[in-house]
Amino acid sequence: MARPGRASLRLLRTALLLTFLATLGGLVVLLVLNRGQVLGGQGSGDSSVPGDLRGDDTDAAVVSTGFRKTFEQEGRTLFEIAGERLLADREDNVFLEGVELSFSRADGLYRIYSRKAEYNQVRGEARLEGEVVVVDPGGMKLYTEWLELSHNGNLLETSRGTRFELGADLVGRATHFRMDFVEETVLLRGGVLVRSRDGVEPALRLRAQEVLYLQANRLARAQGRVVVRRGPDELRSERLSLYLDEVEDIVRYVRALWKVRGLVAASSIAALEEDVGARGAASAAGARSGAEADELDDLAFEDETEEDETTGSEDELLPGSGARFRGASLALALNRRSEIESLDLEGVRKLPAVFAADDGSGLTRRVTASGIRVGFDERKPRSIDALGDVELVELDNAAPDRPLREATAKSLHAEFDGAGKLALAELRDAVTLREGDLRAVAARAEMQLVQDRIELIGAPEVELFSDQGELRAPRVTFNQDTGLLLARGGVRSELAPATGAVARGPLGDGDEPVRVEAQEALLRRGSSEFLFRDQVRAWSGASVLFADQLRGSSDGTELAASGGVRSLLTTSAQARAEAGATAGDAADGRQASDLEPTGPRQIEVTSDILTYSEASEELVYQGEVVALQNQRRISCDRMEVELDANQNADKMHCLGSARIVDPASSRTIRAERAEYDLSRGEVILFGEPLTLEDPAVGKVAGYRLWYSMESGLFKMGDAGGAAPTDS
Repeated sequence: MARPGRASLRLLRTALLLTFLATLGGLVVLLVLNRGQVLGGQGSGDSSVPGDLRGDDTDAAVVSTGFRKTFEQEGRTLFEIAGERLLADREDNVFLEGVELSFSRADGLYRIYSRKAEYNQVRGEARLEGEVVVVDPGGMKLYTEWLELSHNGNLLETSRGTRFELGADLVGRATHFRMDFVEETVLLRGGVLVRSRDGVEPALRLRAQEVLYLQANRLARAQGRVVVRRGPDELRSERLSLYLDEVEDIVRYVRALWKVRGLVAASSIAALEEDVGARGAASAAGARSGAEADELDDLAFEDETEEDETTGSEDELLPGSGARFRGASLALALNRRSEIESLDLEGVRKLPAVFAADDGSGLTRRVTASGIRVGFDERKPRSIDALGDVELVELDNAAPDRPLREATAKSLHAEFDGAGKLALAELRDAVTLREGDLRAVAARAEMQLVQDRIELIGAPEVELFSDQGELRAPRVTFNQDTGLLLARGGVRSELAPATGAVARGPLGDGDEPVRVEAQEALLRRGSSEFLFRDQVRAWSGASVLFADQLRGSSDGTELAASGGVRSLLTTSAQARAEAGATAGDAADGRQASDLEPTGPRQIEVTSDILTYSEASEELVYQGEVVALQNQRRISCDRMEVELDANQNADKMHCLGSARIVDPASSRTIRAERAEYDLSRGEVILFGEPLTLEDPAVGKVAGYRLWYSMESGLFKMGDAGGAAPTDS
């Protein structure tokens, strides 16, 4: 709570203890004096004593009316007593009616009034009845119908209800009042309430079932559904203890126990600067008018049950303005200016410690842990340290039932910026992070909350899981504002089977996920966009791709690789072989003597660039393209690959400077373009001119040539594209 010493219990201690002790101490002096001194006072005798004052006056020794007595010592007035009637009997009882007592001390004049008073010197007991009023020079007034002094003047109490005014600002009440002069304690019990008068700012309210002050220990304790409010600030608990400074009249330490809840409102931070001046001005205004004094009549003595949602339910702290907290116990340390230096919260299994701060922009960040310490500087939160099952939750105040982000760890250290916003947070040990469908596991997390940036550090790796797949890397940086996620230091990723270019492109292989390894990865949340860089290796089933970079478009329809591209494609021939599809060849009338191969199972292709478009279902290689099969190579400037329905490579179209090299036979074929049927392992080359160089046959020119990539056999066709003939 902000400045709880000035706001509540300092007033309670100063007024209810010191003032009561001084004022009522004067009454004790009066009542324990020898009755002979009292009877020696001025007044006129009266043998008729009212029946309502004393039932029977037959034993009366003295009866007086309209008396007034002044007691002096060494020429100095100690006190003065006056009354309407006085009776003293032979049993050491003194009865008074219309009592008025006044006495002076160093701090001013004290007055006590009552309708009746009774004192017995032998028993050391006294009682005041009927409209009892105690007034001190500091502006304190005590009202009750019955006040009793016992134990030889050492115990003063009433159980018939008391109301009081504390200076110009506060009023209060309690069912039972008890002061022990030996133990130096003051006890208020039963619906204790202290509150500021209407119009006093900041408004103050203290409510409890019992308040006890121990003067020797400089300690005040309140218990029983304790509520302390100061302006918009609030503290609730079952028990509350305040420890005063050994020298000054200020609270230095506060301890609250059991079901602690509280609120430090954002507006109160600035209001604190004006508090001292505002309260001083209110006190200087003097006593309130009679209408304001009537506020005492509103202080009922029923057991109050306030339904108040200021701090939320006991099970959850909902978002709201300022900082809210909850726990099993609380400790506040204050400096000599009554400013909070630290707030310590402790929790238990069913009631963990919680501290929630609203950053003023519609977001609330809530910390839950076994123990929380909040450091303050210049009346503002400065840092948070939390230990044991820590949870950090970010909430949208407009929709608090749907957390924007959740993080857990074993410990947390967080810092606020100058504006009071939670700016930095570091979580350590067994860190987990959840945001939407994203879940991350790390050894440490560094959160720059103002910039919406999170750095995750693994030991050895950070693990990320989402609907898009999984990713592992030593370090991961996530920027919530842009949605970009950067993984570094050696990335391993698994992209879940899905539609789009990843599932249908060069890495599409049925329902198997696509796995990617690289040194670095850049992904965008809520999008299919990704970029893997440096030593990229991607594979799905038997399809493999190597490159310096691998990129996916934001709409998921395009895939591109660049820099040293090398891919291993599954061909349609493999699918046919697995299905045992041989009937088609027989239907064509082909025999084994036709030298027609069944086609390659896989083929390796290298290039500078690879692109795939889902719209055209076409795979394109560009820049020094080379397809390698059985040591035979086919190269060109650009290669377009047709995929079948199962995303297997079915045909290759080689455009620009097409060439086939067979190292085994030292054969080289050059043409303008080539068509490669992967299901049959056949290449048809076209060109003007088309040349074949072979040590066995020399150099042959033509316009069309059929070539088997399986066997190395070829057939040269006629000009104009006639059917090929054996060569």
